[in-house]
Formats: sequence, structure tokens, C-alpha cells
Amino acid sequence: MENFTERKAPAGLYDPRFEHDNCGIGAVVDIKGRKTHKTIDDALQIVEHLEHRAGKDAEGKTGDGVGILLQIGHKFFKKAAEEAAGGSQPAPQKPSMRDRVREILEGNAANNAKPVVSNKPTPAN
Repeated sequence: MENFTERKAPAGLYDPRFEHDNCGIGAVVDIKGRKTHKTIDDALQIVEHLEHRAGKDAEGKTGDGVGILLQIGHKFFKKAAEEAAGGSQPAPQKPSMRDRVREILEGNAANNAKPVVSNKPTPAN
């Protein structure tokens, strides 16, 4: 994938006259709806080159949860959901309440014969 920010001349829908610094998004699609690794690779290239908000902070040290959104086929997702489940649950700050939420989630997993594979805190400052 080309790095359009280094282009000096217009190309397709890109025109350097409209280039400016601010936060934004990148979008990659296959207009015919094909699902390919190239689409994902191109999306990851955008993520790697974001210079602002989503890619990294002003000091270049941290980001705030940048990612890619992609379509998962129903047939694949249904099969995967039969084998395992995934989720993200914000936890209360109070340790006793956090422990109770964890107990409830682990109990629900056990009731559905699903193991809890990972349970890790989300870093916060």
C-alpha cells in the first residue's frame, strides 16, 4: 500500500491540497465484498501509520485502543461460538465488587461448560 502522505501530486481520490494535521480514520474495503487477507493487511498498514489520536499519543508513546473492524461470516462465527465464547467486562473499582463480578462470570462459564481462558485487568491511569 502506498504512503499517500508523501505524495506531491493528486492520485485517484487523494489530493495533497486537502492534507492537514488532525485526527481521523482510515478505511479499506473491497468494493466487490471479497474477504481477503490483503484487505486486512492494508487496514493494518493504516493502523501502523496513524500519527495522531488512534495510533499513538502526541509523545509517540501510547495509543488509545486503535483497531480494525472486519466482517466475520455467520457460518464461521456460529461454529466458533459453539466451541468457545469471548467477552470484555468493565470491572468495578471496589475490590470486593470486582471479585463478585468475576465469580458471576466464571459461574456462567462453568454452567455452560466453557473454560475461562484469560482474566486480566485493563491498565488504567
